[in-house]
Amino acid sequence: MIVTAILFGLAANADNLAVGTAYGVQHRRISRLHNLLIAFATTAVTCAALFAGSLLHRHLLPALPNWLGGAMLILLALAGFLWPKQAPADAAAAGVAGWREVAVLAAALSVNNIGLAIAGGFAGLPYAVALAAIFCFSIALLSAGLFIGESAGRRLASTLSQAWIGNAILLAAGLMMLSGD
Repeated sequence: MIVTAILFGLAANADNLAVGTAYGVQHRRISRLHNLLIAFATTAVTCAALFAGSLLHRHLLPALPNWLGGAMLILLALAGFLWPKQAPADAAAAGVAGWREVAVLAAALSVNNIGLAIAGGFAGLPYAVALAAIFCFSIALLSAGLFIGESAGRRLASTLSQAWIGNAILLAAGLMMLSGD
């Protein structure tokens, strides 16, 4: 059951890799503090859903968390397409995501975990291991995505293509959430 709880933590945070990559491609930073806050938020929401799994299961459409999380990421991507941020040519001068943007990311990634957490609660996952895995994988996968995206972003020719690719990745992640993947 411990291995299952660790895999649960990995699965609950798979979207963090795509989100981090999208931001990294655009040379947008998510600070360590913001990454920690996102990890705390996703862990807290997932914990609540684990504890309240059977109650929520009776009153919540099973796909609603995926729809909400996916819609939030799609809105972030559309906002990026409509109002692109000027990405600097120098990655060292890149902007850091603001508090509001981080709050939306934390909400989207948290809401997406609810359905999985309800299932985990039904399965009787050990909470301490599951929550530790969720917290650690949240930080690790978001950081890894930022690194991957920044590496790929250095190879891209123009600022415009960096912004479009980053927003396209966010859009794809949101659409995958909507589809239940």
